[in-house]
Amino acid sequence: MTPISRVPGAAAPPGDDRLRGACHQVEGLFIAQLLAEMDKPAWGEGVLGGSAESRMFAAQRNRELADDMGRRGELGLADMIYRELARSVAGAALEQAPAERPDPVTEGDAD
Repeated sequence: MTPISRVPGAAAPPGDDRLRGACHQVEGLFIAQLLAEMDKPAWGEGVLGGSAESRMFAAQRNRELADDMGRRGELGLADMIYRELARSVAGAALEQAPAERPDPVTEGDAD
C-alpha cells in the first residue's frame, strides 16, 4: 500500500491530508479484499488453473488495482469515512475545549 504521506489529498485543508489519506487506504484495503474474494473460483481451480504463478499474478494485479481505485476514491467509501471521522473529531474537539467557545449572551453586551 502507498504510505499515508504520499497519498494526494486534492482539495483537503492542510491538517486533513493524513486523515483523508488514511480513508483512501481503508477504501483500497476494502477493494483488495473484495477482489481477492471475487478471484476465488466457485469450484475447481478456475479458468487459469491453480498454479503458483497465476495466483501470484492475480494477487499483484489485485493489489495494484485496489491501490489505484482506493487512491482515486472509486467507490466513494473514503469520502464517507472521512466525513464521519472529521465530524467525530470536530465534536471531540468542541467537548474538550468548552472555555474557548464565545458566550453568545455576553458577547453582544460589549457596548
